Amino acid sequence: MDFITNQAVQSIETIRSAGSLEELASSMETILQGLGIKYFSLGELGVDAEPGDGVLTNFPFEWTDRYVAGRYEFNDPVHTKLIRTRAPFTWDSLLSEGYLGGKASKIFYEGGEAGYKQAARFRY
Repeated sequence: MDFITNQAVQSIETIRSAGSLEELASSMETILQGLGIKYFSLGELGVDAEPGDGVLTNFPFEWTDRYVAGRYEFNDPVHTKLIRTRAPFTWDSLLSEGYLGGKASKIFYEGGEAGYKQAARFRY
């Protein structure tokens, strides 16, 4: 196996072997930090979901509370894109594909204000 394939297989096995949500969160954090990704959220949001239900994240509580209280999932451009595709994408593509406008831009602006460097590159 080549290096990348081996890394992917090891990561999947590590995630699959997690015995608790805490182990899963720790595994995800370690794997993603190795790729230069500091924060993550895993979850399934739907019409019947209550704010914050079924979401595993390592974002700071202040941002998570703000996101949940504001029901940002309904205007979050990342969430909107994920509903439409399972293919990988970058935040830059959200701008070029027209996902950033109105309330979606406001969410990115607030994310930038909260210190998330990818979001800070987008202007409200």
